[in-house]
Amino acid sequence: MAQDQEEIHQQSAKWQELLGYVQQGANLHTHSGSVRPGDVFVALPGSKTDGAQYIPQAVANGAAWIVHPGHVQPEQVPTGVRFVACADMGSALGTLAAARYQTDRKRPLLIGITGTNGKTTVSYLVEHLWRFRKKECGIIGTISYRWKGQEKTADLTTPGCLDLHAMVAQMSQDGVDAVCMEVSSHALDQQRTAGLNFDLAVFTNLTQDHLDYHQDMEAYYQVKSRLFTDSNCPSIVNFDDPFGRRLAGLARPGRGYSLTGTEIRGWPSLQGRIEHMLGTGQIVTMQDNSKKTWTLRSKLVGRHNASNLLTAQAVGLELGCDPEELTALESFSGPPGRLQRIENSSGLHVFVDYAH
Repeated sequence: MAQDQEEIHQQSAKWQELLGYVQQGANLHTHSGSVRPGDVFVALPGSKTDGAQYIPQAVANGAAWIVHPGHVQPEQVPTGVRFVACADMGSALGTLAAARYQTDRKRPLLIGITGTNGKTTVSYLVEHLWRFRKKECGIIGTISYRWKGQEKTADLTTPGCLDLHAMVAQMSQDGVDAVCMEVSSHALDQQRTAGLNFDLAVFTNLTQDHLDYHQDMEAYYQVKSRLFTDSNCPSIVNFDDPFGRRLAGLARPGRGYSLTGTEIRGWPSLQGRIEHMLGTGQIVTMQDNSKKTWTLRSKLVGRHNASNLLTAQAVGLELGCDPEELTALESFSGPPGRLQRIENSSGLHVFVDYAH
């Protein structure tokens, strides 16, 4: 027992030393081929290969530190290279990334949006609202990663952990006030957002998707719920979705929303009612807990977009917007490829919808 305690103490001391080394600007890598002299290699276990297999290559490339899951054999440990074992490698990478890019100390407001459908539209709606308030908003999602005049093609809905921290840090440096981030179930399962502290977590809905990865809906839900159970931030939850109602029992209350009048005890809510809907758009009336009402005349069509409009307004209210400011969403015409209206001189209702 004493030997075990001594080993834990030594590992803790090593970890603090490593954190200090990273805070001074040491580069982090999860790909051994990218390692250069003085870098830190994090041997992440993968679904197909174990990163620990590539420790010899990282050492040969000059790694100063190796972070591993704890099964490195003594003969693998060369002189002059520091090794530290971590039971939770995903969390360890997030902590190191936050230390390296200072995202644990200075960063924009982080809004994490998860759910099967609506993440992209909601993020664009919130961005539109933020710009109306004369604030800089960044987007990290399926279509692209963009902020303040910069845009990059999105390889993944949610980038890998190191890329994500680096991007958030760059946004902070460029004066971005808030970031709307689509958080996929794959990203949550693979801990790509580890080390980031969200200020608001948003749940849109859960429908059948990605079951090749998650196997069944319950497993899919459990992964999605991590965004809410692993953080201590207020949540925005769709009360019209059965999984949303389950989530309300786990998440920290921020604000719920519904098109059906559903309310949950202990949660402030935003209620919406579709007054009129045509191919040209829709009129939706809202009411908050203070019984204040207002109306939006939106160019977006479909009941799903009425729900998306409620989601974005719930986000806005939670972050301090007045209902009058929310009418800025009337000028939003939709994100690319999401039931995107194509204006034409013939008066036809033409839409492009390539999301699925």
